[in-house]
Amino acid sequence: MTDLTTGHRTVALDTCVWIYHLKAHPEYVDLSAGLLTSVAAGECRAIGSELTSLELLIRPLQMHREDVADEYEALLTHFPHLALAPVSRDVLLKAAAIRAEYGLRTPDAIIVATGILRGATRLITNDRAWKRVMDIEVVCLTDYLVIYEDSALTVPLEIQFTSMRAEFQAGAIGVVPIPASFYLLASVLAGIGMAMAQREPRPGP
Repeated sequence: MTDLTTGHRTVALDTCVWIYHLKAHPEYVDLSAGLLTSVAAGECRAIGSELTSLELLIRPLQMHREDVADEYEALLTHFPHLALAPVSRDVLLKAAAIRAEYGLRTPDAIIVATGILRGATRLITNDRAWKRVMDIEVVCLTDYLVIYEDSALTVPLEIQFTSMRAEFQAGAIGVVPIPASFYLLASVLAGIGMAMAQREPRPGP
């Protein structure tokens, strides 16, 4: 069980968690995989915004990879113990208040507002600007990265956050099909159909 979720029954996830995992980001894939495994196993619940679906689907659709977009959407829709909340009027009103008080961008404020209104006690992101928000505990994945030296010494690895969301949508980060092993994990832990679990990953463009 990762420290990212210890002591929290419900956590909110920023879109970057999914981007890191689907891209197999070299620094963050272990953290994102551990976090999503904990959620899939029911060790905690996760809250996301439907805005995350929009953000993940843009790049595949730009590349005319509807098949990959369908897989991304299926993953979010059927992922065990994950609830995607709609961008409702209440969310928009809360997001407006957050944007006014803390200066977050509108998409960020919507995700933060969703977590707060859905009862999350921790919000997991990699954007330090979100730490200004006082309504919910915000943690960054970077804070949980360590380098192991001599099999004993751990040294924090400070990595300047860059907008993975912007890079993903702009095409700097390519479309990555969901690995078959990820479908298998979801299927075993929550009974999702074996047909989905056995699907082979499609090659990238």
